[in-house]
Amino acid sequence: MMGSIYFYTPIEPLQTGTAHYIDLVLNLLEKSPSKTSIILVIDSDLFDQGVNEYRGYQVIDYRQVKRTADDITIYFLANNEYHRYIHRSLHHHLANNGLAVSVVHEPAMWMNIEAMCTLRQYGYIPDDLKYFAAYDFGSDVEWIVKQNREGRSDNIFPYSTLAATHVYEQSDIIAFHSQYALAKYCSERSATYISRRKNEPQYMVISHAPEMISRGAISTTKKSKFSVGVFGWMNPSKQITEIIDAFDEFYQGLNSSGKKKVELRIVGKSNPDYDIAAYVKDKSSSNAIILYGYVSNGDMDRMIAETSLFMSLRFPSCGESSGPLTKANAAGCKTVVSEYAAFSEEPADYHVSVDRDKQHQQLVDILHDEYRAFPDGPQRMERFDPSGKEYYSIHHLLAMAIEMGDNRRR
Repeated sequence: MMGSIYFYTPIEPLQTGTAHYIDLVLNLLEKSPSKTSIILVIDSDLFDQGVNEYRGYQVIDYRQVKRTADDITIYFLANNEYHRYIHRSLHHHLANNGLAVSVVHEPAMWMNIEAMCTLRQYGYIPDDLKYFAAYDFGSDVEWIVKQNREGRSDNIFPYSTLAATHVYEQSDIIAFHSQYALAKYCSERSATYISRRKNEPQYMVISHAPEMISRGAISTTKKSKFSVGVFGWMNPSKQITEIIDAFDEFYQGLNSSGKKKVELRIVGKSNPDYDIAAYVKDKSSSNAIILYGYVSNGDMDRMIAETSLFMSLRFPSCGESSGPLTKANAAGCKTVVSEYAAFSEEPADYHVSVDRDKQHQQLVDILHDEYRAFPDGPQRMERFDPSGKEYYSIHHLLAMAIEMGDNRRR
């Protein structure tokens, strides 16, 4: 008999994309026959007050979990500090804890793992980084970790290194959101890496959970302004300054009447190490650039629906998916993404280069083309499945895990 299903995941009010993602997953599972069998596992130290229940599901701290061989555990893995307890828990997953399933939101997690070890969090010490990176570098791992500590690594190194030994060794099933990530995991294991596994894990690619955008948010009223939108937590990999530069050049090419009809909205949690407000200050287009900071999901829905041209760029770090981008596609916005890594697979109207010089001119040209079509051009685009691609769903993943668990009990 199958036991409980544990979801190791951040939940709101934590401001991370996976906290929103798990809401979408729970939306899909609302009609599951046994809602009470799903238990959400958090790190209670990340919350200001105790959390025992979330949307009708039991919530427990990861230190209080007591699993059996009949249970299924799904670890939602990403590259920020809210997931370190999940990486630690997966690393220490035991055979008598039941089936282990990893859902990988970001293939390259070196930065997060390195910080966890360097800061001595969750019982780790700096030398433990060699364990996590052995999957990538095999017998050379000690030398490569030393090179990195001495500042001898390439700039791209932390953005492309998996640090995935625990994912490979401990998981019965590993799920990704892109063919790119699956290929990266399978091809970058070092030839000199020695595994204790007897069999390969099962791999699958699942679509991002469909973003729901309220019909009330999607206005059919003709827009008075050509609104360019950038959404999400601000960091250099999202190339917000590059978007600002392109918008500024586009803006300077408009006449005084045109300048009153355009705006760039930047919506998302600010980053003290990436001061967008200071960057905007001296731009000629500064009056047309609006910084909103973090907003609620409802406000984000409305603002995305009001967007004429949605931009979502990534380099050199590239997660597997973007919740706001999926929302923009669901709303029928025109979209611009980077032709890079997993984003190459995203449905979009434009894919732009990561070469800064090429990218700048491409963005300026796109802005002019879309502005010329506004407001007489098509306001809403008919899209195929806004969840992304023709991949498996979270339901298929759960079904595979349940079947695998049943087979083990026979």
